[in-house]
Amino acid sequence: MKKITFDNTGIRRFFNKTGFYIAMSACLAAVGAVAFHSFKSSGLINPAEINAPGSSQMSNYDFFEEAQKVQKNARSIVIEEKDENARSQEPKPRTVSQAERKSSEKEPEKLSYAFPCGNTIIGKYSEGELIYSETMQDWRSHDGIDLACNQNEEIKSIAAGTVKAATEEITLGKCVTIEHPGGVLAKYCGLAEINVVENEQVQMGQTIGKSGTVPFEADMEPHLHLEIMIDGRNADPESFLGKIINKIN
Repeated sequence: MKKITFDNTGIRRFFNKTGFYIAMSACLAAVGAVAFHSFKSSGLINPAEINAPGSSQMSNYDFFEEAQKVQKNARSIVIEEKDENARSQEPKPRTVSQAERKSSEKEPEKLSYAFPCGNTIIGKYSEGELIYSETMQDWRSHDGIDLACNQNEEIKSIAAGTVKAATEEITLGKCVTIEHPGGVLAKYCGLAEINVVENEQVQMGQTIGKSGTVPFEADMEPHLHLEIMIDGRNADPESFLGKIINKIN
């Protein structure tokens, strides 16, 4: 014969929480009803006086209404207890440490620019100010820097990039313009020879030509005239060469 077993886990769980208060309310209601009828039968309660004005005695309806209030309050206590337990179990917001924030932040891309020949500067960037030109016998701005070099010395690209133009101008002579990373446009001027063509991809340190003469600076010693432009405006090449800087957006 199959043995029948009962699992009283649910019963215990019921009486641990809401069931306890409901059972207590039902017992109170039953005890009250029995007491009321006992007192009524014994003559201790006068039915005519139960609902009389000023009477402190309760009718059946009043008693059960009070019992329902007790039961309702008991349920409210259980609901509040459940809400409190639910709030205590809610996961707390995770605090992100300063180290984690730093690791998640993207580091700006670093760019480096090498000198195209020697690192001796014999002509500074004038930042728009007019300086006197011995060759041209006038006052004009110096929109680049002059780097001393030997005649026919190899001129190298300051960084990887794309050749945008290979031209010859009256005042600057033969020029190569290369677009480098970060929107940097470099113009190498006064070349005696050009070894690259338009749209050619070049690498840092690659020879792009040989030094020659800069027509509007012909009275100076042999040098390379280098200009840099960002967003159509001239910038000081000295602030780029031989340094590692953040990418210019």
